[in-house]
Amino acid sequence: MKKYQRMIRFSYILEFIFSIWLYIKAPATIAVHFSGSGKPDAFDSKYWLFLLPVLLILAGEILIFIAKKKRKKIGLEQIPTFLPNEWTYITVMFIFFIIFSYFIQQEILY
Repeated sequence: MKKYQRMIRFSYILEFIFSIWLYIKAPATIAVHFSGSGKPDAFDSKYWLFLLPVLLILAGEILIFIAKKKRKKIGLEQIPTFLPNEWTYITVMFIFFIIFSYFIQQEILY
């Protein structure tokens, strides 16, 4: 379970570090919404760069809670290996990481 928690937390810590790096490089105003044609149509402060990492933290902690609950239910709290559903959660977190990183980058490019 500890390895699982570390993997999930690593993904959102990495996203947060990436956001800090982009925050330093970002202009004071960034695009926060895009129209259907891909053109920015709403702008706001660069503090918005931290919204997606915060959502990733919430998602990660929810996935950790779900995994703990599932392990407790089937009596495998002390098993040090990943369960199949935990690999699914890790995959979901890293997909979120990739998608959120792309969106954060797009916000500062316009």
